[in-house]
Amino acid sequence: MIKGSIDHSVNNYKKTRRGNFTVPVTVLVFVTVLCLAAVIAALSICSVTFLDRTSVYAEEKRLTVSKTEYEYGEPILITAYGKGLDWVGIYAPDGKASILWVYIDENTAGGVGNGVQFDIIDRGVINNGAEYADIAPGEYIVRLMPDDTSDLSRAIETVKIKVLEQSLPAGLKPPSGAEYTPVGNGFAAGRLKVELPEDSQAKDVQPYWADSNGILSDYMPLPKFKVKKNSAVYDFPESVIIPEGATELWIYSIGKNGKRSDECFKLSLPEGSAFKNSEKPGTEFQVISDIHITQDNAHIHNQHFRLVLEDISKLSPDSIGIFIDGDIADTGNEAEYKLMSEMYQAQSGLPPLFLAIGNHDLYNGSMKEKTDLFLRYAQKPDGTHPSGSHYDYYLKGFHFVFLGNDELVRGVDTTLNENTLKWLKKTLDKDRDASKPVFLFIHQSLYDTVAGSLPGQNWNGVHNEEAFRELIYNYPEIIMFNGHSHWTMDSERNGYIREGYPSIFNTAATAYLWTSYNIITGENLDGSQGYYIEIYDDMIMIRGRDFANGKWIPAAQYCLTGYNSLVPGSSETPERNESGNSKNVFLPVIISCAAVIVIAAVIVTIVFAKKRKKSII
Repeated sequence: MIKGSIDHSVNNYKKTRRGNFTVPVTVLVFVTVLCLAAVIAALSICSVTFLDRTSVYAEEKRLTVSKTEYEYGEPILITAYGKGLDWVGIYAPDGKASILWVYIDENTAGGVGNGVQFDIIDRGVINNGAEYADIAPGEYIVRLMPDDTSDLSRAIETVKIKVLEQSLPAGLKPPSGAEYTPVGNGFAAGRLKVELPEDSQAKDVQPYWADSNGILSDYMPLPKFKVKKNSAVYDFPESVIIPEGATELWIYSIGKNGKRSDECFKLSLPEGSAFKNSEKPGTEFQVISDIHITQDNAHIHNQHFRLVLEDISKLSPDSIGIFIDGDIADTGNEAEYKLMSEMYQAQSGLPPLFLAIGNHDLYNGSMKEKTDLFLRYAQKPDGTHPSGSHYDYYLKGFHFVFLGNDELVRGVDTTLNENTLKWLKKTLDKDRDASKPVFLFIHQSLYDTVAGSLPGQNWNGVHNEEAFRELIYNYPEIIMFNGHSHWTMDSERNGYIREGYPSIFNTAATAYLWTSYNIITGENLDGSQGYYIEIYDDMIMIRGRDFANGKWIPAAQYCLTGYNSLVPGSSETPERNESGNSKNVFLPVIISCAAVIVIAAVIVTIVFAKKRKKSII
C-alpha cells in the first residue's frame, strides 16, 4: 500500500516535469556528449588563455641578460616576463637582499614591461636607501622573484653575471664649470648651469650646499639633474631658501652606475647669499602623511614611523601638534590603528596627534564602518572626537581644517559633495582674517598643482575637483597639504606657490617614497619624509625633513613671507568645535527640535479631537 502510493507520486512527478512527452535515450546521450564537448572546449580556451603569457615562457626563458660579462659602468641589460608583483633583483653572491630591484609587469606601478629590455642600473630601485648603488667589479646573481617575496628559495630563475675589474676607469671627471646667481635676500631662486668635460661619462650632476670646510652636514644633497650634451641645468624653486651657513655649492658628476665623482666643482656664492634667522619660532608643528602602519611590528613602515616620532621629540619639544594627512592604517584594520597609537604612546615628549582620513583608511569595510573606526582614533586635545571626517579646530590662535571623503571613487579618489563644500565655505568665512594662514589638510591633491598630480603622473584624486578648486582659490591665506602620491620632496613642483592663490605642498610620505625622475608615472624609492612648520612674527617656514637620514631636504626649505604679527594666541581654544562655534552650538538645535515636537503634538491633538467629535456625532 505504501509502495503503491510512492509509485503513484513518482509517476505524477514525472508527468508534471515531462508532460505527455518521453525523452528517447539517444537524445539523452547526444545531449550528454554535446555538453561534454562544450566543457572540453571551454577548458581548452581557458588553457590557451592561461598559457597565453606562460606559453612564451615554455618556449624561451623568463629571465635573460644581454651577456654574462660587463665592463664596469656598462648598462646591464635584462629582459624578463612576469605578472602582478613579480620582480627582478641583482644580488651579491652571498647577499640576502637585492642591491637593485624593479617590477616587471607593465600593469604594476613602476613595472618595466614584459619582454622589454631594460638597464637595471638605470631603472632599478636602490634597496637600502643609499644615494647610489655601485655595481663594482665582481660576481653577481640576477634573480626573477615571484609575488613580491624576498624568499630566495622561491626564485623563478637565476642568472650569474660578472663585472670585469680590468675595465675599471681611472675615475669619473667632475664638472668643469658652473654659473649661478641667486635672487638674493637669502632665497635660492635662480638658474644653475653646469658644464662638463667633452669626454665626460656623467649621466647626472648633483649639487650640495657647503662652506669652505665641506658639505653642510645637516642637509641632504640637492636634487640631481640630467646631463644633456655635456651640460645640465637646474632651476631652484621660488620661496626656497639658501641654508644659513652656506657659502658655496659643491657640484659632483654622477656616473651611469649611480656613483658620484671623487672630485667636485666648487662654486662660491655671492657674499651674504645665505638666509639668516636668529629668532625662535612662536609656534611650531609637524605635517606628515601616508604612514601606512601594518600589523607587522617590525615592518619598515612601522620602523619609519618610530623614527619620525623620535625625531620630533628631539627637535621640537615645543610642538603643538603632529598632523597626519591620511593613510594611517595600511589596510584599514583596527589593529593597525592600535599599533600606531601604541607607538605614539611609547615615545615621550610628543604633542597631540591630529588625523585626516585617507583612501587606505577606508579599505575592507563600508564607508560608514571605516569612517567610524577612524573617528574613534581621531581624538582632539580637549578629549572630544570629530563628528565626521570633515572637521576643524583652533589651536594657539590658528585655524586647522580637515577634509575627508563623502564617497570613495575608483578605490583611491575622494569626493566632496555639495553639503561638504557649503560647510567648508562657512567654516572658512567664520571669523576670517585674511592676514593669517588657515592650514587645510586633504589626502588627495588637485590636478596639476604639486608633484604626483602633474600631467601623466595620475596621482591627483579629488573627484569633483573643479568646484573644490573654485572655492579654495577665493582664500589665498590657505596653506594646503596633500599626501597620497608619496612623491619625494626632490620632485619637480613639490610646492605650488603663486601670489594671490593658496599655497599647496606635496607632503610625500613616511612609509615609502615615489619618484618620476626616470619615468613620468613614477617608481618606488625607499625613504621617509615630512615637514616641520615654524611660524614667526612675519613669516612661515615649511621645512622638509628626511627622517630616515635625520637631515633637512634642501629643495624643500620654504619661506612664506608677507605676514604681520603672527603672534601665538593667548591660549588654545578647544572650546571651538568642527563648525567653528562654541560648545553652545547645540543650543539652537535643541530649541528647534523642541519647537518641532511641540508643534507636532498640537497638530496631533487637534486631529485627534476632530476625529473624536465626528465619532460622537
